[in-house]
Amino acid sequence: MYDEDIKFGQSKKKEQKEKKRFFTTQESSPTKEETFEKEHTEPLMKLDFDVKKVLKKLGIFVGIAFFVIFVSTKLSNSAETKRMEESLDIIKNGAYKYFKENDRPVVPDEEYVISLQDLIDDNYVSPIKDQKGNLCNASKSEIIISKKSSTKYNLLASIDCNNHRKEKDYVLTYSNTGISSKENNVFYKLQKEVITNNYTYSCKDGYVLDGKYCYSGASTLTANPIAKYKTISAKVKKASYKKVEDILEYESPVEYTTNTTYSCKNSNDVLVGNQCMRQKAYSISSTCPSSYKKDGNRCYYKTYAESNWTSWSFIGEVTSRTKKTTTDSDKYDYLETIYKNGKKQYVYNHFVRYKKLSCPSKSGESVELKGSMCYHYTNLVESKTCSSGYTLNKEGSACVRYTPANIKPSKTSLVCPTGYEQKKNGSQIECYRKIPQEGYYYCKDEGYHLDGTNCVRDASTELIGYKCPSGYHLNGTQCVKVLSGNKIAAIKTNDPDIGITYKWSNKKSLSGWTWTGETKKLDDIET
Repeated sequence: MYDEDIKFGQSKKKEQKEKKRFFTTQESSPTKEETFEKEHTEPLMKLDFDVKKVLKKLGIFVGIAFFVIFVSTKLSNSAETKRMEESLDIIKNGAYKYFKENDRPVVPDEEYVISLQDLIDDNYVSPIKDQKGNLCNASKSEIIISKKSSTKYNLLASIDCNNHRKEKDYVLTYSNTGISSKENNVFYKLQKEVITNNYTYSCKDGYVLDGKYCYSGASTLTANPIAKYKTISAKVKKASYKKVEDILEYESPVEYTTNTTYSCKNSNDVLVGNQCMRQKAYSISSTCPSSYKKDGNRCYYKTYAESNWTSWSFIGEVTSRTKKTTTDSDKYDYLETIYKNGKKQYVYNHFVRYKKLSCPSKSGESVELKGSMCYHYTNLVESKTCSSGYTLNKEGSACVRYTPANIKPSKTSLVCPTGYEQKKNGSQIECYRKIPQEGYYYCKDEGYHLDGTNCVRDASTELIGYKCPSGYHLNGTQCVKVLSGNKIAAIKTNDPDIGITYKWSNKKSLSGWTWTGETKKLDDIET
């Protein structure tokens, strides 16, 4: 601006010199009117030409400035996008370790949801910052994992930095840790309370709110807030399948002849395979443990009794003593001085104690004090023995002996045809088989609709809030920028959001989770 003014002044001087040259070359005696016209008209024409030149240069400068701002914004947005993608990869790596060491979904399409704050609290990742060094919102940044197959899991990671949100899909692979026995076939539905902090800031009357501060006597600028939208992408996943109870079809039993049967001649014997088992009561012998002596039906050993002083007991006041004397069994505590018949006397409290004998005891024994000795008593130890030819069974309840069973002729019995199962109905048997019924597919997640064997979520856009231009803070329905004023801290209020999250686990008790009382077997869980 100042350069243009200097050039403008220089042009005016040059113009005056040219005017002198012009007048020198013209007629030597111009009229007053001609002189006035030349002196006032030509400078005005020259001034108009220089203003256009300035405006042209100013336009070029503004165009370059806008181009630089546009390129800088593009580069800044590109760098921020790259940083958020790198942060999502960090979150993915932390989530992989978290779900490797903690429970993850066991049912196809079941989803577990944790926040970035959970990963930070458990030291799986460090707090994440955006390109400007501001901490990202760890509570609003979520990780959703769902089971795809026996070893594959889908992971959707999202991050919220300075009201900018980005998400990314990953596929994780874990070793197959499926159910290998019926004992691990039961799953428990667990729940826990999730609390998310929701801080708001406010000011006293007469103050203007700007972010986390309040200003009095403020000079402000205002702007309209910009709406923020959350775009939910379209998604397709496998639909859940609901089994329908099978139909039972019954058939009459058929006769079947066995090849051989076995029996025991003695009615007191029990047939076990091709052997007969006979039981007999065992004998009991009683002995004392090592280091014990026997005393009738008891065992004992002796130890010396322990001698301990009792607590001091007050027995009365004593006068006319010149000084207190304390022994193991007597103690005198000074109380006061009195005069009796003109003589000075001392009053003491007299305490006594004595030694008491006691006997310590161990678990499972009784103790008796006899003189200075302790007698420790315990019961006789019983042992079981069997007569010749018998052995004690593994339960320890009887002595048993096995002999070969008698072979009996074959016999005919009723059995179910091949492919049918058998169940008893009183003295009769029933034969049945299950005829599978076709189930149906359905979508259990809200927002999905069934399309064949898949559940489809259509793309949608949702308003999630508002943001302000740089340097402005949202205050009610307006964006405010404080230019000047006296600043104090705003009043901070927390209105936390409280919700409940659920998951299925083969463990009934997990730290931080509570069992809802609902259980399912793996075969019953809809897949």
